[in-house]
Amino acid sequence: MSSTPNDPFDPNRAYQNPLTPEVVGGPGVPPPAKKKWPMILAIVLGLGFLSMAVCCGVSWYAMSKVGGLAVVFEPVKEDLNRMPEVTEEIGSIESMSMNFSETVNEAEQNPDFIVFDLEGTTGNAKAAVKVGSDGGVEKAVLILPDGTRKELDPSNQSASVPSIPNLDDGVTDDTTFEDETERELRELESSLDL
Repeated sequence: MSSTPNDPFDPNRAYQNPLTPEVVGGPGVPPPAKKKWPMILAIVLGLGFLSMAVCCGVSWYAMSKVGGLAVVFEPVKEDLNRMPEVTEEIGSIESMSMNFSETVNEAEQNPDFIVFDLEGTTGNAKAAVKVGSDGGVEKAVLILPDGTRKELDPSNQSASVPSIPNLDDGVTDDTTFEDETERELRELESSLDL
């Protein structure tokens, strides 16, 4: 009688564990090694995503504390405030913020333009602005709430916004802006005779 290795009716097979190395792969064969690269790839991708989230979060926080893009676009705000078309429609600009979704929509027609939401003393509007290399307005379009678009002429600026006085002259008078903290500091120094 011949004995086949996989005979299910073999009386000696009843006591063998089917998961022992002798049955699965033969004697002395170790179990197959687990692949390490999927775990390493998952760790690297996870750390990359985490570092990107931290970096973007820190940048967003820093920009919000410093004043955000409002500081960067201050020359644009000043130029728009000097344009008579803008002051006729919305008055003097009190606040200005970049509108990302409208900038994307405007990029279909004018790829170099940035759209700002303007809040003025007498109304609100949007302005599509092409910023020049000097940080000022190169081209601009005023977009009213009803959708009307008015081309703005950057060369036609009135002097309605006063220029900042030159503080480097060394001449101080009553019209020179003095910070409240500096004044308090001088008073403290004079009282301590420093």
